[in-house]
Amino acid sequence: MNYFRKSGLKLASFALGVVLLASSTANAADAKGGFAVEGAGAQSCETFLKAKANGGNDLAIFAGWVDGYLTGANQHAPQTYDFTPWQTVGLLIAALANHCEKEPKRPFIVAVNNMLAALKAERMQERSETVKIEADGRSGLFYKTVMEDAQKRLAAEKLYKGTIDGSFGPTTEAAFKAFQKREGLKESGLPDQATLFKLFVKK
Repeated sequence: MNYFRKSGLKLASFALGVVLLASSTANAADAKGGFAVEGAGAQSCETFLKAKANGGNDLAIFAGWVDGYLTGANQHAPQTYDFTPWQTVGLLIAALANHCEKEPKRPFIVAVNNMLAALKAERMQERSETVKIEADGRSGLFYKTVMEDAQKRLAAEKLYKGTIDGSFGPTTEAAFKAFQKREGLKESGLPDQATLFKLFVKK
């Protein structure tokens, strides 16, 4: 699956402020379209931005709320396994901050729903097995389909000549290092957030 096709709305458009969706309400729970918003979601974007600036527990509350909201969205959205197959909450917080800076009075839940709308077209629709990746003294688990897509992108950049199989070995690691060197990133060979963002999103 190509998670960031040129057609449709991309996370890059949201994160970079190129394209922002209009305000929308969440799915209604009662006959009048109303529902209770709990916790950090009931706060304003302005409050979120202050928490981000302060860091620590203030920001952790918002980050935890986003993680929980995404889990609920993954569970209840049709044909959805994971809205964020490779994005960490740190990247999402940065995207939300970019959005909220333009509309500080907007409810935080609306900003998050807008982000979900931007991610919807490129979500992972079916479960994928995971692949353990070890490089540069670090390790992590990634979806096999994400790694397959990364290999396709690296091959299109003429940096990868191996099999498109989602596995992580010396050939894939070397391709990531070559891409990182070209893009001015740390040459770790790991598919970290900065690397995947430039590979999948930033054109």
